Amino acid sequence: ERLAAVAVALRSGFEFALPLRGYATGDDRRGEQDAKYRAFGAQFTTMLKEDNLFGIKSPGLRVLHAGGGITEDEAAALVLGDLKFATASFALVFLCMLGYTRSLWTTVNGLGGIVLSFPAGFFFFRIASDSPFVSFLNMLVPFVLLGIGCDDAMVICDAFSAATHEAAAATAAAAAARVG
Repeated sequence: ERLAAVAVALRSGFEFALPLRGYATGDDRRGEQDAKYRAFGAQFTTMLKEDNLFGIKSPGLRVLHAGGGITEDEAAALVLGDLKFATASFALVFLCMLGYTRSLWTTVNGLGGIVLSFPAGFFFFRIASDSPFVSFLNMLVPFVLLGIGCDDAMVICDAFSAATHEAAAATAAAAAARVG
């Protein structure tokens, strides 16, 4: 009895590079070449999507691509796709903080302070990593800042609440001592 050979994986590579036809070098009219290359890349990656491979359903096919233009466009599409999760998490945290503090003013100002920490966090991370690019690790920063900032806001609210019961005259000093 003979066993039929079955391929479990097949890998193919296609390389595209500048200069395009009609240009002397990769730097010759760079903006024009980049625009043409990105248009081709968008058409190429759309054609190779799992549900649109030449109009044929291809379950199990995975296309990975990398390179100037294509990688940045795909990364931007992923970030915009994940924006809905960030929006949902902000809405959920807003509702949790509003329920915990029972104060719209405190909730809005607490989340406002958290939102204002994003530019500073990205700036210092960029300086520390000495990288001009935004990595995928940076996409976790909003969720980390949101979690830490929300926790801090709730700790401070709890400290002020407990301090008011202890001594109304020394509320700020007692809250500062409780928070540490």
